[in-house]
Amino acid sequence: MQTQQVREMILKELPILLNNDDSFLETMLDIARPHFANKVEMKDRFNEIIAQLDHSIDKQTSVIEKLEQRLDQKIEEDRKRFEKVEQRLDQKIEADNQKFAQLTATLEKVEQRHNQKIEEDHKRFEKLERRLDQKIEEDRKRFEKVERRLDQKIEEDRKRFEKVEQRLDQKIEADNQKFAQLTATLEKVEQRLNQKIEEDRKWREEEKEKEKKQEKEHDIQMSKFDQRLMAMGARWGVNSEASFRNGLAAILEEFSQVEVIHVDEHDDDGVVFGYPEEIELDLIIKNGVLIIAEIKSATDKHDVYFFDKKVRFYEQKHGQKANRKLLISPMVEDRALPVAKKLGVEIYSFAQEVNV
Repeated sequence: MQTQQVREMILKELPILLNNDDSFLETMLDIARPHFANKVEMKDRFNEIIAQLDHSIDKQTSVIEKLEQRLDQKIEEDRKRFEKVEQRLDQKIEADNQKFAQLTATLEKVEQRHNQKIEEDHKRFEKLERRLDQKIEEDRKRFEKVERRLDQKIEEDRKRFEKVEQRLDQKIEADNQKFAQLTATLEKVEQRLNQKIEEDRKWREEEKEKEKKQEKEHDIQMSKFDQRLMAMGARWGVNSEASFRNGLAAILEEFSQVEVIHVDEHDDDGVVFGYPEEIELDLIIKNGVLIIAEIKSATDKHDVYFFDKKVRFYEQKHGQKANRKLLISPMVEDRALPVAKKLGVEIYSFAQEVNV
């Protein structure tokens, strides 16, 4: 059983046991007696306290009687003094009443004037207050307009600055790329130029050495050269004509009434070759369909690259996309064909062959 349950049970059963069980009552009294006084002791203590109180009351009564006598004397003296003061006060009050009446009359006049002044000032203050409220409201509206315009201006300037910053970043990036490309192109051109100069120098030296020998065999060589030139000219004429017809046949299968235009434009920026040069192309146009073609005596993969760059140069300059790109040549290296396929260039060679 828990302590709380025991406590509740004792509180519930203890009154019943004390009232009904005498032996239990005696036992409880024996337990409590060392801690509490009995009736006799309580009575003696109470009598002692009463006696002390009586003695204290007697002393207080004697003191109070003496104080009452002194108080009566003091009251009498104060009454006489008060009568004298009261007489003088009545005289003073009478004189003050006369002065107060005069002062009241004067004060009433002053008060009237003051009230009038207050009323006038109040009206003026109300007018000023209304004007001030109007001015404050006008200034608030003007400030709000200025603040809105300022916010709009700040936002517009921020957006314009962001656009300019973006365009500047793009321009810097584009210029960096162009500069890198131009640097690489210039390096290649310089290498090719140096090689060309060196080759020309060697060739000139070789030519000088051969010149003496060639003078002796001039007549014989000129005869042989004329014969070979005539043979090569005849062969090239047949092959180029067949190649050109082959290209035109492929075009005319889909388009009729075409217009062929020879274009000769100058590449000032060196987009194609890396240095300024004339760019020649043949244009075939019909009803807005643009076909760009080039005829070469011999074609390798470098020629295909340069032809594609020529086409892109023309497209960028004139803002028109080519529908087809044709390269017509009687002699095409095998290495040029994969490059042409990758770049979307159609190659037409001998009459018996058509490579796309």
